[in-house]
Amino acid sequence: GDVAAVAPTVGTVTLSPTSGGACGVYTCIATGTSAAGKPLSFAWRWTRNGATLAVTTATVQGAPIAAGDSLQCFAKANDGQTGAGGALLWSSEVASNLATVVAKTTLTGTGMASAAEGIAAWNTDAGAPEAAKTGHVIPLVGPCITGNVYAYYYAASREYGGIDASSKGGFHLTGGDAGFPNFGKALAANGLGIGDVEWRYGPQTLGADVKGSDWSYTGTTETRIYAGGTWSLWVKGEKAVGGAMPVSTMTLAFGDVCNGDDDVMASTTDWTSAENQSSASSAATQAVAKAFLADIGTAKLRFGYSAGYPIVKQDIKANNRWGGFFDMTKATIEVGDCAP
Repeated sequence: GDVAAVAPTVGTVTLSPTSGGACGVYTCIATGTSAAGKPLSFAWRWTRNGATLAVTTATVQGAPIAAGDSLQCFAKANDGQTGAGGALLWSSEVASNLATVVAKTTLTGTGMASAAEGIAAWNTDAGAPEAAKTGHVIPLVGPCITGNVYAYYYAASREYGGIDASSKGGFHLTGGDAGFPNFGKALAANGLGIGDVEWRYGPQTLGADVKGSDWSYTGTTETRIYAGGTWSLWVKGEKAVGGAMPVSTMTLAFGDVCNGDDDVMASTTDWTSAENQSSASSAATQAVAKAFLADIGTAKLRFGYSAGYPIVKQDIKANNRWGGFFDMTKATIEVGDCAP
């Protein structure tokens, strides 16, 4: 006689990753078997803190997920066979492991000129690797000001263009990775630490260097707009992720113009995207890059730093470049809201 149809069986259901950010992608992966040897079709259900979500796909990302949530997915399967009345025969529903959505955090870093990190800022004469450019005259007024003091037209992290061959970059990470669980796990799994990750950028310029649009000066504080270039994160000298460098708004508070030691420089960028740039790097760096991008998901990033510095520096005097090296203290990589 005819053999009665039998519902398939779901074996394991795995939710990956087990922790991540609110903008990351969470994926439900299920295995199962069909007694009839037929292909399986799965149905998915998701819960957030125990309440069922209106999501029926194998992945979930962004809203309505929020930091602190506990996610779980469930799967059941059919193989196209029907039972009495022609209804599909479904397996029992099987639950996955739990996943925790962590709060986003800001990565922190530091780059001191004394450790061959930080910023290089410079002007150029004919014969330099870059076009010959000298920034505008800074309108400083004081009894100690003799002659012109020029703004630096170019800016980049210190290793750029062979300016300092001993430099690894602008700043290395020091913390704030609690909101990057997969990034942290990938570093640890490959024998690496947060301090092995270095941020680089450049070159950015003052563009047309026009007062009112590219720079302004009020009181003893100058604001400059630097644009162009790229940014990247490197792991032990290998490129991991990067993208177009966003516009940087730099403020320079000169304070007492006759006392360079009380000057303060700070910069914050616009928001930008990150992409995987690790294809030519080792498997370890590729794993770190993938994990970093999994943690930020669709969110954008922006960068910032502050530093004290004297008005006039003459550390760079080679290759028809002239300028100075500056610290990057309180450097940050901030994660924004989830993008559509």
